[in-house]
Amino acid sequence: MKEITKAHINRADRLANMMQHQESKELVHLLRQLGLEPGDTAPKKNSKQHNHIGIWKLADQDKQQGVESAAYERDPAMADVWPMWAQNPRIEAVTQKKRIVYLGESAARGFLYDPMYTPAQVLQSILQSRFGEEEVEVVDLARTNADLTTISELAEAAVALNPDALVIFAGNNWGVGANQDAPLLATLADGLREQGVSGFRRQIETCLEADIKALVDKVDDLYGKNDIPVSWVIPEFCLQDWRDPPSNAPWLVTGRNQQWQELYAQATAAIHEAKFDRAQELANQMLVLDEENCSVTHYLLAEVYEQQGETQKRRVHLQAACDAACWDFMRSNSPRMLSVSSNTLKAEVSLNKQHVIDLPEVFSQYLNADSNACENKLPGRELFLDYCHLSSEGIKVAMAAIASHHIKLWAGETFELQPLMGKSTDISLQTESEGHFLAAIHNAHWGQSAELVEYFCEQALEKDQAIAEVMQLFMEVQTRSDLPLWMHKASEQLMEQVSPNLQRYLFNMEFKCFDKVLFDAMTSALEKRGIKAGQRLLETRLSNLQVNEQATDLLNPFFHSTAISNAQTGKGNEGGTPAYFQAYDLQNHFSFVARNDRDLLLTATLRLGVQLASELPVKLLCNGAIIAEIQAGKRWKTQTITMAAELLNEGVNQLTLSWKSELPQSEDRLKLAANALELRQVPKLFPVFGNLFQLSVRQADVASKE
Repeated sequence: MKEITKAHINRADRLANMMQHQESKELVHLLRQLGLEPGDTAPKKNSKQHNHIGIWKLADQDKQQGVESAAYERDPAMADVWPMWAQNPRIEAVTQKKRIVYLGESAARGFLYDPMYTPAQVLQSILQSRFGEEEVEVVDLARTNADLTTISELAEAAVALNPDALVIFAGNNWGVGANQDAPLLATLADGLREQGVSGFRRQIETCLEADIKALVDKVDDLYGKNDIPVSWVIPEFCLQDWRDPPSNAPWLVTGRNQQWQELYAQATAAIHEAKFDRAQELANQMLVLDEENCSVTHYLLAEVYEQQGETQKRRVHLQAACDAACWDFMRSNSPRMLSVSSNTLKAEVSLNKQHVIDLPEVFSQYLNADSNACENKLPGRELFLDYCHLSSEGIKVAMAAIASHHIKLWAGETFELQPLMGKSTDISLQTESEGHFLAAIHNAHWGQSAELVEYFCEQALEKDQAIAEVMQLFMEVQTRSDLPLWMHKASEQLMEQVSPNLQRYLFNMEFKCFDKVLFDAMTSALEKRGIKAGQRLLETRLSNLQVNEQATDLLNPFFHSTAISNAQTGKGNEGGTPAYFQAYDLQNHFSFVARNDRDLLLTATLRLGVQLASELPVKLLCNGAIIAEIQAGKRWKTQTITMAAELLNEGVNQLTLSWKSELPQSEDRLKLAANALELRQVPKLFPVFGNLFQLSVRQADVASKE
């Protein structure tokens, strides 16, 4: 008989209450969680085709023949996902060479360089330099977007390739999301309901630990019994340069969100005033309130420790900021290897007598080989193109570490990294340039700093100035908000000038925004080299985006999104997303293009995001100047405001809405978020300061003005 837990009792109490109040939708979910819902309980059939290894299918003519002659060829039925894999049309089932089967995700694929330059190519070239070109091969089965389930399935299928060693370079995509089965969602919801975000996070980490242990055990069962050595490569994160876009604290179980907001404002001011001891004191108070679950608190402390020269403490908080993303189902967070994943993997692998290649340790030794022991450099842009995808230097270091292990395994010889890196495949200047160009786009679209984005633009031009025209063509086609990239006439020129790598990225890019940070960085880098890109961009923007008599909808994500993580469609859906813009920050910024010879009319329909008895003022600013103050309450209010021509820039302008923070207690909101999670909706874990139903701008009518 199943054990009756406190969670079961709580659900039963809620079930009785809902039966009384006829809340049928949530009632069905509780019945399912308690195992009381009738329905088909027959196990689902496994539809996996055992004659596949990823996109490679056992050739038809080989199915009836012996293993010695078998080969796997790319399956035309899976052609739509071929670009996510190695561009290898055929894999022999058996070879006389020593064979490493190499599994992984986009970092292992060489994202932003692939297919022109990949880690598997580099690993193979290093090994062949030692053993001979005809003596060893690396079968590249890494797949972009591979998750833990994909790795598990590939590991099982790859046994058919009879490898001499298995390498698994993965972990960035391991996590627990909202798309889970009902019992697991119920467990997560119980943690959220009873202990807030901390309880929610603990349940997520517990689930993740179990999944990783199961994967390691499965791999050991598949390969250990045949004495095939397995190496797990633990990814590193770009701690030095990457910063997740700032967010406020989630609803706190203590009900002290307002206090946290006030401390945040004071700590930020103290940082700006270089009062680092005071900032540390305030940030530590924030840490107590948010229970170490908010990345912005860790970033504040990391900045303090940087100023104080405390590199190790800085690293601890940068890693903690990285880990804090694991519970946030509301935003799209960049992939990363969480500490819980890394620690679980290392512990479990040691029990199974497999091997770990710890890239955080490898990179630390590499970066600090010639440094003062106190300096302790952190991994940054020299080894990474973004959050987790490696630069060509990072690829060489990582693959040299893997090669060193296998040379020792097979030949008993020990090599340092630098000599092996010198044996690796070189990257062309064009591929390096294009990789840095894509890195600039990718970093900008994930909300990174203007300085970092401009660095990648400058590096792209330094490697190959031919990328300059590509940059300008990209700005031209990306400036049109109403058409996808492939529909622009200028796209034909782009297609003719770029490699398959650029074509694949640019013409599959779904996120589109005003791109002020990116285009400012590109024009700055171009103009430093004497290319007058600024005027060309201004003319393109005025031609395509200038505000006219027809209203420009600033709630279109094109005008307000600055990163993938903060894009809001505002269209509403069955998953609980409302049909209006939600202000999760105290200030929201909207970009638009205008000339400065005519007044504009701004129409806003807004309300507060929390239900308060009194109204609060909302300030509206145009290019930093206050143009209106609206008293907002719990009901929608519409107001039209004139933006005088003298306040406008010729070109890009910024409208800012500044909300006032006055947050109520949070307990009910945490319960509502838990209920939403059980209904397979995204839980609303953050306070909303305001809502916008309409925000549009148009030219003022000249006749009426006169």
